[in-house]
Amino acid sequence: MLCAADPGGWWLEYLVFRGLWTAAWFARELGRDLLPIASRIRSRLRLEALAPKELRECFNHLCAAAGNSKLMTDALVHTLCEHAAGNLRLLMNMANELLLAASRQEREQIDEALYFETFALDPKPARARTSARQP
Repeated sequence: MLCAADPGGWWLEYLVFRGLWTAAWFARELGRDLLPIASRIRSRLRLEALAPKELRECFNHLCAAAGNSKLMTDALVHTLCEHAAGNLRLLMNMANELLLAASRQEREQIDEALYFETFALDPKPARARTSARQP
């Protein structure tokens, strides 16, 4: 619960309990001098880089919650966590790319070979499509 430190700060209590955190309410009730402050209010969550062990624990938990904890090999999970640079979002995006690639190839388990195919620096060129009409 938030409350104002001085008795004249009734507006903060009203603001929190009534949910009127809008720029129009600030302009009407508090005056134009506080409007620039209201436009800069944002919630931010700053996270530090996670250790590969923490990424692995989180990833294993999410895979188990999804219902298939053995979809990716242990070696692949280790590789993903090492290459995620401590970033959980990057880990999830790489795993998503692998899942899409595996579903295109109809694989039952995702391994490091697919990782190297998917994230190769020099990808193999796609086959040229042959047209239906040939001279």
